[in-house]
This record gives sequence, structure tokens and C-alpha cells, in this order.
Amino acid sequence: MGPGRKKRSGPVPAWALKVASVVMTFSVFGSGLGYASTHLSTTNAPLQPAVVASSGTTTASAASTSAATSTATSTTTLTSAVRTTTRTAVTKTASS
Repeated sequence: MGPGRKKRSGPVPAWALKVASVVMTFSVFGSGLGYASTHLSTTNAPLQPAVVASSGTTTASAASTSAATSTATSTTTLTSAVRTTTRTAVTKTASS
């Protein structure tokens, strides 16, 4: 060892760790690419679930555009997912 050079602190040199990280990166990328190539998507799969015909009116513009593009004429009734409660309102929050 020359002057100014320190003995390395670990059992593995830094270049070996860099090479190992590059090899692992490419192996994960290759494995993901192989998985994706063997699990191809179905090209005729529907993007949205089928619309159930009902007697209500369509309340969303997205539903009306999808209904306009389909060959069958159907309507959808959308309802709010927010439910009311009888509990008292929270007026104070905890502080530290």
C-alpha cells in the first residue's frame, strides 16, 4: 500500500458491489419483460363492466358517452356513496 491509500473497510470491493447491482437490475428487468411477454392481454376484453338496464335516467356524462358508443341502448342510475349518520359531529381534534 502506498502513502495516502487506506485499507478497505469491507470484505467486498466497491467495484464488485457496483457490478452486482447492475447485474441484479438487468436480471429484474429481464424477468419482468419475460413475464409480460408470456402474460399478454386479451385485445377484445371489455374496459368496463357491462351496464345493467334500468328504468332510471343516466346522471353522469361518462356513462352517457359510453352508452352512446355501445350498440345496445341502456340507462344507468348512479347513487351517492356517502351515507348520513346520527352521531354527533366531531368539533375538537386532539393536539399535542
